Amino acid sequence: MAVAIGPGFQPFAVPVYKHTHNLIHQILVQDQQYQNGTIPDPPDKEFLVAALDLMSGLVQGMGEDMNPLIAETDPKLVQMLTLCLSDEIDDVRQSGFALVGDLTISCFPLVQPFTTDLMAVLIPQISTETGAPSVCNNAAWAAGELAMQLGSHFQPFVPSLVPQLVHLMNSSTTPGPVVENAAIALGRMGLVAPEMVAPQLPMFAATFIRSLKDVRDNEEKDSAFRGFCTMIGINPSGLTAELTNFVIAVAKYSEPSHELAELFGTVSPQWLKMCVQVADLFGADIAWVSECH
Repeated sequence: MAVAIGPGFQPFAVPVYKHTHNLIHQILVQDQQYQNGTIPDPPDKEFLVAALDLMSGLVQGMGEDMNPLIAETDPKLVQMLTLCLSDEIDDVRQSGFALVGDLTISCFPLVQPFTTDLMAVLIPQISTETGAPSVCNNAAWAAGELAMQLGSHFQPFVPSLVPQLVHLMNSSTTPGPVVENAAIALGRMGLVAPEMVAPQLPMFAATFIRSLKDVRDNEEKDSAFRGFCTMIGINPSGLTAELTNFVIAVAKYSEPSHELAELFGTVSPQWLKMCVQVADLFGADIAWVSECH
């Protein structure tokens, strides 16, 4: 309901948020007591998963309006969230990383002070070896959102993340949606740290193009392709083996942002002419090409 109603949920936001915050805190305290042997039985973590999901719904629905409400409560929500990201139960971590991404989009000033702590638990979970694809998927998505918000300040995390994302994308056991989110995250890192990521372009160009070329146009795909084109400009030889597939991917793009359309033209005007020819094979309308000239 919070997601569907959006700002109209305002009259109910305060009591729902406070109850949800208290529930998360209560379960984490009980879990710590159980770990210390203070109480005999562990808390039911299904309540924690539900609370994290509800918190995500509030943030998605209310957006930036949640900032003052979250800022005035203690303990801090993001501090509690970092504990959830290390929980032994996959569902808790999955919902936790989803909330990290939602908070990063709508309430980044509250997330920023805890970036280092969040990344310390996030990076190891972007892996095919965790046995939890849904956790890995949400962690990769959250990393991409953090990269977009932090910009160049995200660079210290890039050396650790890139090898893991590349391995994830090229593993035959990685589910398609996880590959897609890993590709988006890697493309976004190409926006904030292109010189650091571009040398690895031959290692992931094929998978990047294959995983995103048929995805519907949206802001996440747009930002990923902007990063991809930026890296091509730095390391054009990294795309040599995948030039044809890249042209096809561009030809399938129906409504790139103006910035991305300009990048397509800057990378190579000749490719745009090829795209016009290739687009006919798909019945695609790429009238945006003319805007680049």
